[in-house]
Amino acid sequence: MSSNQNKTNTPFNLIVKCCAIFFLFFISILIVACSSNGTSQLNPGTPVVTVTIKLGQDVGSPTPTLSPYYCGGWATDTSPPFTSTSTVNIFGKFTHTATIDGNSNPEGVGGATATATI
Repeated sequence: MSSNQNKTNTPFNLIVKCCAIFFLFFISILIVACSSNGTSQLNPGTPVVTVTIKLGQDVGSPTPTLSPYYCGGWATDTSPPFTSTSTVNIFGKFTHTATIDGNSNPEGVGGATATATI
Protein backbone atom coordinates (compact mmCIF):
# COMPACT_ATOMS: atom_id res chain seq x y z
CA MET A 1 0.00 0.00 0.00
CA SER A 2 1.29 3.39 -0.84
CA SER A 3 0.75 6.53 1.19
CA ASN A 4 -1.25 8.06 -1.70
CA GLN A 5 -3.89 5.34 -1.49
CA ASN A 6 -4.48 6.06 2.21
CA LYS A 7 -4.89 9.76 1.51
CA THR A 8 -7.55 9.20 -1.15
CA ASN A 9 -9.68 7.07 1.19
CA THR A 10 -9.40 9.45 4.16
CA PRO A 11 -12.04 12.04 3.04
CA PHE A 12 -14.51 9.27 2.19
CA ASN A 13 -13.96 7.56 5.55
CA LEU A 14 -14.40 10.89 7.34
CA ILE A 15 -17.65 11.58 5.50
CA VAL A 16 -19.00 8.10 6.33
CA LYS A 17 -18.09 8.49 10.01
CA CYS A 18 -19.66 11.94 10.23
CA CYS A 19 -22.83 10.71 8.53
CA ALA A 20 -23.04 7.76 10.93
CA ILE A 21 -22.65 10.04 13.96
CA PHE A 22 -25.26 12.46 12.59
CA PHE A 23 -27.66 9.57 11.90
CA LEU A 24 -27.29 8.20 15.45
CA PHE A 25 -27.80 11.69 16.88
CA PHE A 26 -30.90 12.16 14.72
CA ILE A 27 -32.35 8.77 15.74
CA SER A 28 -31.71 9.58 19.42
CA ILE A 29 -33.57 12.87 19.15
CA LEU A 30 -36.42 11.17 17.28
CA ILE A 31 -36.77 8.46 19.95
CA VAL A 32 -36.78 10.98 22.78
CA ALA A 33 -39.31 13.19 21.00
CA CYS A 34 -41.70 10.33 20.18
CA SER A 35 -41.47 8.39 23.42
CA SER A 36 -43.38 10.83 25.64
CA ASN A 37 -46.27 9.08 27.40
CA GLY A 38 -47.96 12.22 28.68
CA THR A 39 -46.18 12.50 32.03
CA SER A 40 -43.30 14.76 32.76
CA GLN A 41 -40.13 13.08 33.94
CA LEU A 42 -39.35 16.06 36.16
CA ASN A 43 -42.61 15.72 38.12
CA PRO A 44 -43.89 12.14 37.90
CA GLY A 45 -46.49 12.77 40.63
CA THR A 46 -46.93 11.21 44.03
CA PRO A 47 -46.75 7.42 44.00
CA VAL A 48 -49.59 5.50 45.61
CA VAL A 49 -48.72 3.96 48.98
CA THR A 50 -49.15 0.21 48.77
CA VAL A 51 -47.52 -1.07 51.99
CA THR A 52 -47.18 0.52 55.40
CA ILE A 53 -44.68 -0.93 57.88
CA LYS A 54 -45.06 -0.08 61.54
CA LEU A 55 -42.01 -1.00 63.60
CA GLY A 56 -41.95 -1.68 67.32
CA GLN A 57 -45.28 -3.48 67.63
CA ASP A 58 -45.49 -6.68 69.61
CA VAL A 59 -48.89 -7.74 68.32
CA GLY A 60 -48.96 -9.24 64.87
CA SER A 61 -50.43 -12.13 63.01
CA PRO A 62 -48.50 -15.36 63.38
CA THR A 63 -46.97 -17.10 60.43
CA PRO A 64 -49.55 -19.59 59.14
CA THR A 65 -48.71 -23.26 59.41
CA LEU A 66 -47.88 -25.20 56.29
CA SER A 67 -50.49 -27.45 54.73
CA PRO A 68 -49.84 -31.13 55.39
CA TYR A 69 -49.93 -32.06 51.68
CA TYR A 70 -49.20 -30.22 48.44
CA CYS A 71 -49.86 -31.25 44.85
CA GLY A 72 -48.08 -29.75 41.85
CA GLY A 73 -48.18 -30.56 38.17
CA TRP A 74 -46.51 -29.46 34.96
CA ALA A 75 -46.76 -30.26 31.27
CA THR A 76 -43.89 -31.25 29.00
CA ASP A 77 -45.31 -29.20 26.11
CA THR A 78 -47.44 -26.15 26.89
CA SER A 79 -48.39 -25.43 23.28
CA PRO A 80 -48.94 -28.66 21.33
CA PRO A 81 -50.11 -28.60 17.69
CA PHE A 82 -53.87 -28.44 17.26
CA THR A 83 -54.79 -31.91 16.06
CA SER A 84 -57.24 -34.48 17.30
CA THR A 85 -54.44 -36.84 18.38
CA SER A 86 -52.09 -34.52 20.30
CA THR A 87 -50.38 -36.16 23.27
CA VAL A 88 -48.91 -34.12 26.10
CA ASN A 89 -47.18 -35.72 29.08
CA ILE A 90 -48.21 -34.35 32.47
CA PHE A 91 -45.99 -34.84 35.50
CA GLY A 92 -47.13 -34.45 39.07
CA LYS A 93 -45.48 -34.26 42.46
CA PHE A 94 -47.09 -34.85 45.82
CA THR A 95 -45.31 -33.41 48.83
CA HIS A 96 -45.96 -34.06 52.52
CA THR A 97 -44.80 -31.60 55.18
CA ALA A 98 -43.15 -33.72 57.87
CA THR A 99 -42.32 -32.28 61.28
CA ILE A 100 -39.11 -33.68 62.76
CA ASP A 101 -37.66 -32.20 65.96
CA GLY A 102 -39.92 -29.15 65.62
CA ASN A 103 -38.78 -28.38 62.05
CA SER A 104 -41.15 -28.75 59.10
CA ASN A 105 -39.52 -30.23 56.03
CA PRO A 106 -41.11 -31.26 52.73
CA GLU A 107 -40.94 -34.93 51.75
CA GLY A 108 -42.07 -36.60 48.57
CA VAL A 109 -45.06 -38.97 48.74
CA GLY A 110 -44.29 -42.30 47.13
CA GLY A 111 -46.91 -44.33 45.25
CA ALA A 112 -49.40 -41.47 44.94
CA THR A 113 -51.60 -41.48 41.84
CA ALA A 114 -53.74 -38.87 40.16
CA THR A 115 -56.08 -38.62 37.19
CA ALA A 116 -56.51 -35.62 34.91
CA THR A 117 -59.24 -35.23 32.31
CA ILE A 118 -59.16 -32.54 29.68
